[in-house]
Amino acid sequence: MASVVTLCNLALSHLGDRATVSSIDPPEGSAQADHCAQFWPIARDEALSSEDWRFVSTVAPLVAVDDTLQIDTRWRYGYVVPADFLVARELVFTSGATIQLEPGSPLWELGTLASGAPIIFTNYEDVALRYTRRIADPNRYPPRFGTALSYLLASYLAGPVVKGKTGAQASTTARSMWDKLRGEASVTDANQAKTSSAFTPSGLRARGDASGEGRTIEDGTARRELPFWAQ
Repeated sequence: MASVVTLCNLALSHLGDRATVSSIDPPEGSAQADHCAQFWPIARDEALSSEDWRFVSTVAPLVAVDDTLQIDTRWRYGYVVPADFLVARELVFTSGATIQLEPGSPLWELGTLASGAPIIFTNYEDVALRYTRRIADPNRYPPRFGTALSYLLASYLAGPVVKGKTGAQASTTARSMWDKLRGEASVTDANQAKTSSAFTPSGLRARGDASGEGRTIEDGTARRELPFWAQ
């Protein structure tokens, strides 16, 4: 199964390196391990954010910030984003309806509190968020995605590992492979059509109504398993 070290060595092998890194956390002492430790989280988060991947898609209730912390008066509500948040995809309502959170939409905005904590501004109350989350364990990545990610990582490693014009060309080649393989991985991921929503509104949680069967609907883009409270 894939591990961070395995993917780092795979990325190095794309560049013609011996690829013998044994640890990047902490780095085991080689220059390659240092470079992998530096660029792995950048490449990982970029790859996970690049598509609406189903394997890192999840739904979580949003917690409103205290009114005294609401710093943008254009919006009625500010919600704290989950700790593993990468990209907002949809607002999910208790009815089962969803709103896609497109960039530039007037329905929402990603901002920050004075403390720097990221929050989502909107005028909707008691909603959940479907979002792309950060999953750090490569064992949970589909094989095609892992291979694609190794080329994206190679595009970052090429400069410091290969250097010069050759390194620049190797970086360009690796990124082209990432683009190609990402497309293939996206098709495979899209075929996994069933997603699940696990958000339960606070009122139902308080009454203890947290069980029941769901049903599947078509929303025009994907099949979704609705929670019992949205039936």
